[in-house]
Amino acid sequence: GVSIVDTDIIMVPVNIGQSHWVLCIIEMMKGRLYFADSLARSRRSMALTILGNVRQWLEDELLAKNNMTTYHGRKIRDFQLKPDFCVPQQRDSGSCGVFAIMYAEAIEWYGGVKYFDFSADSIRNMRDRMTLELLAGRLSLYGDSYTLRVAVAE
Repeated sequence: GVSIVDTDIIMVPVNIGQSHWVLCIIEMMKGRLYFADSLARSRRSMALTILGNVRQWLEDELLAKNNMTTYHGRKIRDFQLKPDFCVPQQRDSGSCGVFAIMYAEAIEWYGGVKYFDFSADSIRNMRDRMTLELLAGRLSLYGDSYTLRVAVAE
């Protein structure tokens, strides 16, 4: 496996109440944790609680596996929590998992939390592409067929 100390970005999918998927993103070098929610329905307090739990997991993991309490001189408990992360939003009640996957793909493709170039208008294409990838047993290249670019404010 890959050690988290050798990882720039860690993405943690979280299921809320067995009915909604969100993505928590940890930027290790910047010391930030983001909460990406395609419905933006989660209360800020819930987002902060989930991010706090992910941060605690990270701290526990670094201590257990690497005997570390800091990452590049920064205490994990001092990593910033960003619960109000601006991401593309879904317009239906059943696409949260697709959006969580698309957030992860965009972050991987663009090398960090920068921008997302898809929207709810492209949900059909996203679902079709994911189906074909599953049937083919391989991932396709990301980024060519989406039209909307949403800038992410720091």
